[in-house]
Amino acid sequence: MSFRQKQIDIYNNDRLKKEDLFEKEKRLPDEIREDISKRTPILLGMILQGKAVEALIQALINPPYGDVDDAKKRHMDTIFELLSSIKPNEIPNVIKTLNTEQQDVLMKYLYKGFTDPKSYNPAILLNWHEKLVKTAGYGCIVRSALTDMRTV
Repeated sequence: MSFRQKQIDIYNNDRLKKEDLFEKEKRLPDEIREDISKRTPILLGMILQGKAVEALIQALINPPYGDVDDAKKRHMDTIFELLSSIKPNEIPNVIKTLNTEQQDVLMKYLYKGFTDPKSYNPAILLNWHEKLVKTAGYGCIVRSALTDMRTV
């Protein structure tokens, strides 16, 4: 038997799977949905109180990961409302108040918003993207879009 005809893949048990690239979500899908449904009205209420910056910081903590598309969509809508309510001249100061992990999560939400230009105004997203890259650097793009395989 020639080496070209021998199937060597059957001997390889160390195949890398997509789910092995990142930590699995510790919360159950129902817990994630419940968390988002509780947080959304609180975050939107903070906009009316003039606390959009604090609301954005809270929204970027513990984002929904995993197979919960309805919760992800609802949280994305909330994030976009928060981004829209912050004045453009305040954006750099807001970004400076975020830690590195929150900046990376924000970048994920910006890229997610770019995938649906009918629902989310690209001009607002591009404005945030420009200022986020200027403040956090290109590493933010690499960490959020290229190395962290979890999606928001």
